[in-house]
Amino acid sequence: MSSLDAAKKALKDTIDFHIHSGPDTWSGISGPAGGARLFDDFEAAEMAKDAGMRAIVLKSHDMISSARAYLVRKKTPGILVFGGVVLNYPVGGLNSTAVQSSIKYGEGLGKVVWLPTKDAAHDMTPKSVERRRHFGRPGITIVRNGELVPEMRDVLNVVADNNLVLGTSHTGLEEKRILLEETRRLGLKKVLITHPENRLSGIVMDIDVQKELVSKGAYLEYCFENTMPLSLEHTTLDQYAEAMRTIGPSHIILSTDFGQVYNPTPVDGLRMFIVSLQQRGVSQTDIDVMTKMNPAKLLDLTETE
Repeated sequence: MSSLDAAKKALKDTIDFHIHSGPDTWSGISGPAGGARLFDDFEAAEMAKDAGMRAIVLKSHDMISSARAYLVRKKTPGILVFGGVVLNYPVGGLNSTAVQSSIKYGEGLGKVVWLPTKDAAHDMTPKSVERRRHFGRPGITIVRNGELVPEMRDVLNVVADNNLVLGTSHTGLEEKRILLEETRRLGLKKVLITHPENRLSGIVMDIDVQKELVSKGAYLEYCFENTMPLSLEHTTLDQYAEAMRTIGPSHIILSTDFGQVYNPTPVDGLRMFIVSLQQRGVSQTDIDVMTKMNPAKLLDLTETE
């Protein structure tokens, strides 16, 4: 098989857990004002389908994306599309009612609950500070006085009752540690540490800390976006490959976090991510675990779906 054929087949049956499609009100840290995205929900699904991918997960900072996933599935058969809700201010912050609403659009559509992103107290980027001033509120925290706030506990109860994925988004490291103690107590098996190597997550490629989080039952989500030139906290592919070898693939998933107008499409990005890791000695078996098996497990997908 030629290298070109291998590259084309790299995405067969893969799952991208982190796509920012339009419509949106935010373009990313380095993007233009007005919420421009590189493509809309339907285009994202068509690209993934044409590439032979199995599924994508739509993430919106401001609205419930499971309703959008419902519409895209009707329009684009042949690709599984999922959504969920990000608990930013537009949906009421740490609002368990929004989580309950997210799962009512259809069986399995609203599979993911993400904690606050640009409205998180830990996310102190200029864009986020400007946004919080717009709402006239401080950033959202999930912890107060060393304990989870009551609203966060309410959210966890809904997550636990419905076997949902909990993404940590832009919460801080100590928030994550306290959160994981409670999720372990509740028996939650699907906690996903969003781009753990990124400054917005309170960790800057500290492998020992990532191993600690994995030991508490969490999955790590490595995003190709963090290797891009305009990324806030640039991560190298060599760092990613070394982390994968050190930690092992069993609790890692690979995503793109793409949709920004200044980055490639998710299809191109995921292909580049996979091929780049292969060049750095990451085995195809491990890549399959991180791009197919682990994401499918989090989404409760069977082999026949």
